[in-house]
Amino acid sequence: MRVAKVARRNKGCRATDLRPDCPYNGQGLAPANPAKEIEKIKTEEGHKPWSQSAIATYRNYAQGLALLAFELALGTGQRASDLARMEWQDIEDGGNWVTPGKTKARLWIPFPQRLATALNHT
Repeated sequence: MRVAKVARRNKGCRATDLRPDCPYNGQGLAPANPAKEIEKIKTEEGHKPWSQSAIATYRNYAQGLALLAFELALGTGQRASDLARMEWQDIEDGGNWVTPGKTKARLWIPFPQRLATALNHT
């Protein structure tokens, strides 16, 4: 079902409506996913990891904070939001204690040699 058809079907409905033709329960909550019938958008193949040559090229040209952020992301595999929360005090025994925002599971991630070198030059 197309978005326009779903929108027409719910036209005039507010989140607080109790009318039988409206999909809401009167408390602002839908009893089911209102987007369930909408066709998924077809996309390309999605994210592609960097090739080894692209990684090498970036390492050859990047410096300072840009290189450190790159090595942190590549070396830990953490999301950008988790990288931003990393602190020096979380570094211990050649690795970093992190608590990813998505899982909330406390993890110790060992540093690869390139990341350890970048951190030592900071």
